[in-house]
Amino acid sequence: MTDRLEFEIFQEPLPQKRHRHTKSGHVYDPSYKDKQNFCKEAMIYEPHQPIPGGIAIELIFFMLRPKIHFGTGKNINKLKESSPYEHITTPDTDNLVKFVLDSLGADGRFFNDDRQIISVKAKKLYANSRDTARTYVCLYSLDKEDILRWSLN
Repeated sequence: MTDRLEFEIFQEPLPQKRHRHTKSGHVYDPSYKDKQNFCKEAMIYEPHQPIPGGIAIELIFFMLRPKIHFGTGKNINKLKESSPYEHITTPDTDNLVKFVLDSLGADGRFFNDDRQIISVKAKKLYANSRDTARTYVCLYSLDKEDILRWSLN
C-alpha cells in the first residue's frame, strides 16, 4: 500500500437515510446537511488532490453507550462488567459506511467517485466512555502489487 490517510471525526456516527420524494416528484437526500457537517470536520485532513486509482477504506464507528451500561451512584462513570463492546442494534453498518463514502466523495475532495473503493473493512463498536462517539477513517491508495496480491489469495 502506497499512501495512507488516517483521521477521526468526533461526531456521532450517522447512517445514510433513504432518499425521499416530494409530491411534485422531486427527489432529495435527507442526509444532505449531516453529510455537509461530516465533510466540514474532515476538511482539515483533505489531501491536496483526490486519491487516484483503487482505494481500500477501513472504518470503525464508535457509538454512544446507553445509560444502562454504566453503574449508579458512585459508579456512575464506570462500565458494568456485563456491558457489551459490539454494537448490534440499529443503525446498520452498511448505512454508516454509505454515509461516510458519500460524504468523503462529495465534490471529488478525497476521491473522485466511490467506485474507486475496492475494499471496505468496517466495525461498529460502543465507545469506552459517555462522550467519545466518533468515526475512525483510514484510506489506503492501492498500487498494482496490492491488487495482484489480493487477487491471488
